[in-house]
Parts: sequence; structure tokens; C-alpha cells
Amino acid sequence: MQRINIQNMVMNLGHIPRVIHQPFNVEKAGFIQNKTFEIDRIYIAPSVIMVFSGSGILEQNGKTTVLESPFMMWNFTGEKKRFYPTPSWEELYIGFPHGSEKQLRKTLKQEFFRLPIRKLQNPAPCRKIADEIRLLLELPALPGMADRLDQFSMQLLTEAVFPRKHDLLSHHEKILNDITEYINDHFRENLDMKQVAEKFGWSYSTFQRQWRLRNSCTPHLYQCQLRNFAAQSLLIKTNWSIGEISEHLGFCNQFYFSKFFREMNGETPLFFRNKTRIPPQKKN
Repeated sequence: MQRINIQNMVMNLGHIPRVIHQPFNVEKAGFIQNKTFEIDRIYIAPSVIMVFSGSGILEQNGKTTVLESPFMMWNFTGEKKRFYPTPSWEELYIGFPHGSEKQLRKTLKQEFFRLPIRKLQNPAPCRKIADEIRLLLELPALPGMADRLDQFSMQLLTEAVFPRKHDLLSHHEKILNDITEYINDHFRENLDMKQVAEKFGWSYSTFQRQWRLRNSCTPHLYQCQLRNFAAQSLLIKTNWSIGEISEHLGFCNQFYFSKFFREMNGETPLFFRNKTRIPPQKKN
């Protein structure tokens, strides 16, 4: 069977500046379709894979295990494993920095690690998040990309381990999750964060206090990061005009969009497009 170093198949995020600081970061990520090669190694850093289609074999400690999708599998520092698809599978790979296992185990609930191989009980939401990660990985390395991958990876792990996660969250955690999802869905709108908080039954001061416990940036900056990354993606991947992108992202006109983009990136949308241009896609 062909042996390929998986490090050549993934994006390294270590050099991309982060704005939103998490308890731990993703160092490498990759989405591999029709994977056919084997992995045979001793792990020097923790990682996790999710397989959404196909099957395979795991050989570890003299035991052979059949792997049936959809599943996730942790790989921890010091483990020696040999595994491979039979004949192929579709895999999302998430790698964490060397030496981060202690922090991972301290930050995440023990349930995340109870099963080294876990069948995905509700794969559709996991696949939806994995597709968001795949779309990010198709872009050049941009400021803000690593932040989004950290967030998506945390959402993905939580969805895989706690498919009914709301049953396990405190009242405040539930509301904060709902507000975050609302901002994720409505970031193109000119959100009034005070009104958003009141929509979910919180005062603005309570919302700010609870948000700061989890995030290193303000809710407004979080929305700006979402809007900015969407703008960068559209400038790179489409042939839309600056005005069309401005309208799509909810700006009242092109002038305010350009002003926003310069404040976030230090350059105009047109300059950014010209320096990062890849073959455009047709507008649907």
C-alpha cells in the first residue's frame, strides 16, 4: 500500500496571526477526499480525524479494529498506530500543537476523550461544519482564517461528542451559544448588540459579562471578523464587483464597505483582490 506523509496534505496554521485567543489552537487542518494511503507512525502531537464515508482498518497494540464511517478517532502523543481505508474514505484531519494535550484535557470535558474511537450519532451537523472547514481550506492563508478554523473545530468536536449538547449546558451557556449562532447567521446585518441580548432575555451588561468569560474580543469585533473574512473570500473567489460584494454583506453603499475593509485590513478591496487573485467563479 502506498505511504504518503499526511503533513503534505494539510494546511499549517501556525504562521497565521490570530485575533481571537482560544484556550488552545489548531495547528494543522486538512480535508482529504478519496483517501487511499495508510498512516503508520508514532504520534508526537495530539490530533483527531473524522471520517464521513468509507471504511478501514486500525492496527494498534497487536489488535485489529474495523473502522466504519461515520466516526471520529483521537490520536494522542506517544501512540503508535497503523490505519488505512479499505479501499478509500473521506477524512477531515485536525492537528493540535506539540505539547498541547495537557491543556486540551484540562479545557475540554473528560467525555471528549472517554472513547478513542467514537461513532458519530448525528453526522449531518458534523458534516455541515466540516464542509465549512473545507471551504476555508480552499482559500489562501488570510488573517482571520486561523480564528475561524479554531471556532469551527471546537463546534465540530462539541457536536460530535454532545449531539444533544443543550441538555448538558448551564442556562447561561445555552443562551450564549444561541446568541453566538444568531450572530453567525446574521453577521451581514447591522446588528445592535443590545437588541440581540434583549432578544434572548439578557440585559446588555449580562451579555457583555458572559461573552467576556468565553471570548477575547467584543461581540462587535467578532461580527466584524465574520464580515471581513466573508469579504476577503468573495474578493478572491468570485468576479463580483465591489458594489455587489458590498450589497451582499449588508453595507448601505460601496463607500462604507471600502472604509470598513481599509480599517480591517489596511488596504482597499481592489488592492487586496489584485494581490490575491485566483481564477474567479461565475456568480450564481
